[in-house]
Amino acid sequence: MLLLPLLVAGFNMGFLDSLKGIASNFMADAEKALSRMSDKATFIRTVQASYLVAAADGNVSDEEKVVLGRVIAKKLPSFKSSEVAKAIDDCAEEMSLSAVAGKVALMESIEKAAGTDGAKVIMLGMLAVANADNEFQPSEQQVARAICVKLGLRPQEYAL
Repeated sequence: MLLLPLLVAGFNMGFLDSLKGIASNFMADAEKALSRMSDKATFIRTVQASYLVAAADGNVSDEEKVVLGRVIAKKLPSFKSSEVAKAIDDCAEEMSLSAVAGKVALMESIEKAAGTDGAKVIMLGMLAVANADNEFQPSEQQVARAICVKLGLRPQEYAL
């Protein structure tokens, strides 16, 4: 009887170690792709996707916008801080009149990248930003899955 829990515990540790390795490689690939991002439309859609994930709890406070801006500026060094701030402000403005209509508008914009090379870059960028605080809440994961599907990608490929 004691053997089964020990086997399960051993399996879980090996499985967790494998997941950590996959995540580490994934984030390294994401960092490389993002550091070379120069396409403005892909940049805007990455900010939109990141903003939607940040808004998963229903609200993006001013403090969260500042943190989001810093993280995006760090992850996407090809773009000026002023461009990042404007893109975040545009997302906030879109959501200010109606959260539902704003989410729909941002998702429609993101969906325009479906089937393009930019789709994966958007997904990697959004996930890098979402994981910056090492906390990827279930509500954020749900939004990330929806974005992944809109981009024509498979959520399983991104551990969603």
